[in-house]
Amino acid sequence: MIENLIVFKDSETRKVLENMGFKINENGEVLNEYGEKMRCPHCGEPITLENVGGIFPGSKILVCDHLGCILEELDNKKFIEKIESL
Repeated sequence: MIENLIVFKDSETRKVLENMGFKINENGEVLNEYGEKMRCPHCGEPITLENVGGIFPGSKILVCDHLGCILEELDNKKFIEKIESL
């Protein structure tokens, strides 16, 4: 998982997300290509510029900055990799 790690400064978050095709509304909330608010797939919290905890390469999955949500997503990725290797 570490080989896919992308590190960027907080000040670069907007640019990184916009380059991935996301939009940011006036409240700092991250919107998908349909204008819908992005939510953490684990806790349901709206994703904002202030709480983006993870952007997973190869997908448009964003998780919030709660450690449990980040760990849950990493665990999901490992599970999918195991299934695909069978």
